[in-house]
Amino acid sequence: MSHPLPIQLDDAEEVVALARIRVQCLADALMEDPISRATYTELTAYLEGPGWRACDALDVLGSMTTGQVRDRIAEVLACTTHAPRRAS
Repeated sequence: MSHPLPIQLDDAEEVVALARIRVQCLADALMEDPISRATYTELTAYLEGPGWRACDALDVLGSMTTGQVRDRIAEVLACTTHAPRRAS
């Protein structure tokens, strides 16, 4: 499921962003009703599939160098494709 965003996220960024939204919804559901078969079913389905994909995507993002992270932040903040001008 893709959502239109003002910036173009790469695959790992999109997976992590959507996972954080889904997990927050599940956490809210647990806070509202901590003993719910429906919520447990949704949570189990999430953890058994998309949750692991989000962990893998976060590992990819976590392997970026400091310079890559800075460049990506500049790109995202500018909402454009960023051509780094840093000296190598």
